[in-house]
Amino acid sequence: MGNVDVSLLRGRLYVRDFQMADAKNLDRNLLEFEEMGGRISFSDLLRKRLVLEEAQITRARLDTRRETPARRIEIPEEEEPEEPPAPEGKTLEDYVQKAKQLRQRLEQVKC
Repeated sequence: MGNVDVSLLRGRLYVRDFQMADAKNLDRNLLEFEEMGGRISFSDLLRKRLVLEEAQITRARLDTRRETPARRIEIPEEEEPEEPPAPEGKTLEDYVQKAKQLRQRLEQVKC
């Protein structure tokens, strides 16, 4: 990808010199274009969606030979965060039981 120009205030997005390689054949592009641009919906961006309105694509080509082979980018899998170890000696149930006892004592004091 050559260049990305985003203007949230004007609601515009332009991508220039884009190439998407074929994952099965890194010597070829599935899609390439000189420029793509259009209006973007700011309200959709707030909803984590990208919506292009009135998009234009210049010099788009499908299934073309690349000048240099693409490189495969490996995306590591996200690891599950480890749970913190339980404090030594007491469990959550111990604290809940202690809270119940304290509540009973407070109710006795109120009477």
